[in-house]
Amino acid sequence: MQWGFAIPHAKADAIHKAGVIVLKMTKPVEWPSFDNEPVDIAIALLVPGSEAGTTHLQLLSKTALMLMDDDFRGFLRKSNDAQAIADEMNARLEK
Repeated sequence: MQWGFAIPHAKADAIHKAGVIVLKMTKPVEWPSFDNEPVDIAIALLVPGSEAGTTHLQLLSKTALMLMDDDFRGFLRKSNDAQAIADEMNARLEK
């Protein structure tokens, strides 16, 4: 069975440059969501507090759009190559 995806996000002054972390879990975890399904892949967004209304919303929007793409979700599920995942994420975020 394939579980779900989550997009946790943090905005804080302690963060100096926006970043994204992709976490693939070996066991799904409970996650508060609309469908109440467990999550096994999280794409965490880390954004400086001063960019809460700009960079944060852009990253969140682009990430949500990526996760609507079946090919992208399939790629994330299949790949364990950190560099390939980073390259794919960066290419899609730069669009």
